[in-house]
Amino acid sequence: MFCGSYYTAGMKKKMVSFEVEPLLPLSYSGYICGSQFKTDVLRDQLFDRHTYGFIIIDGSCVSFHLVCGDNKTVLFNWDGVPIPNKHGRGGQSQNRYQRLRVQKRDWYVSQVAELAVKHFIDQSTNQVNVEGLILAGCASFKHDLLNKVEYRLAEKVVSIVDVQYGGKAGLNEAILASQSVISELGLTKEKEILSEFFELIALGDEKYSIAADDTMYALTCGVLEKLIVSKDLDYMRYEVLSMQNETETLYLDPESRIPDGYTVVKASPLMDWLLENYHKYGTELHIVGGCSTQGSQFEKGFGGLCGILRYRIDLPSESIMLDDDDWEW
Repeated sequence: MFCGSYYTAGMKKKMVSFEVEPLLPLSYSGYICGSQFKTDVLRDQLFDRHTYGFIIIDGSCVSFHLVCGDNKTVLFNWDGVPIPNKHGRGGQSQNRYQRLRVQKRDWYVSQVAELAVKHFIDQSTNQVNVEGLILAGCASFKHDLLNKVEYRLAEKVVSIVDVQYGGKAGLNEAILASQSVISELGLTKEKEILSEFFELIALGDEKYSIAADDTMYALTCGVLEKLIVSKDLDYMRYEVLSMQNETETLYLDPESRIPDGYTVVKASPLMDWLLENYHKYGTELHIVGGCSTQGSQFEKGFGGLCGILRYRIDLPSESIMLDDDDWEW
């Protein structure tokens, strides 16, 4: 809930209140006063959409978790696992006790592998529902689980870490231990999509768009296969009315001004509009940062907004270049 006040053009004080439902449950609550609304938490949810699965397993309990940003969800918890403990009894029964313990342990790991399929594979699509899977625990349980888990889940395992505890305490420890791997995985995906884009340019393949006007034209035409957007995109989207009462859409950076003769009907950040509407055009959205070399080059050299086309079309910038050539001739 956002509540505040501002002064209108006539210097009259007006009270406003906004109720916003976050995409994910908030990890904390607070009462914050200031000169402007603090929306960092909500904006972070727009960019951090990758969900990772965690399996915390040891000899006494096992739990499944989903982690997306700061949001943590417990999918399954099994306490009091019936595995016999090691003991100091000897004699003729020693081998029998050891054999029973090994059998119980093998059964336990097999049960966990079956439960993992139920919770981490979407039954309607038969696809893994997480970006990556992290196995954590003590002793060799996590390695035994990797050997028994279904092949689709095994391919998604990105890290195996040692933790001292089970349950939520073990989850927090596993998140810290695998943070570098998760970050590297995000950078790898970013490098893959940008390398594909740069390769199209290097090969002279014209199935790409650069800058806001061409990319948004391709998006609205339905020919944009992959939309690549910088996390810090600062373009604005304006719906304007011309002097001929014709509705047009302009995409301008902060340094550009609306041409004379246009009346602004609606204005909104282009990033917000893309996040709300990109799926209507059947395109994939890839949000990249400037942490990697490719990401920095993309932001500085290409304006932070480009796309990969399904097939080649004539873009607005090409028609402008043709008109200029005709004039020079």
